[in-house]
Amino acid sequence: MKETIAAVNDPIIVGGETINPGDIIVGDADGLVVVRRQEVREAARLSQAREDAEAGYIAAYKAGKSVIEVINLAPALKAKGLVVDI
Repeated sequence: MKETIAAVNDPIIVGGETINPGDIIVGDADGLVVVRRQEVREAARLSQAREDAEAGYIAAYKAGKSVIEVINLAPALKAKGLVVDI
């Protein structure tokens, strides 16, 4: 009921993780993550960089490039003794 009296803007613990006021909880089918208030800008910057990189990968795949070409995997494979002919 809405008449319940409870604390507001106090930390809570969920799954052993302390969630503070201002923290952001983000989730998908794989799980949840807590983004601390002081880390929000950096998390947003890193997330955008990841999205931009993945858009570039998808464009390269659509242009006919292989995974080995797109992520420059040939040198690592060669170092392990695998010859890659792209």
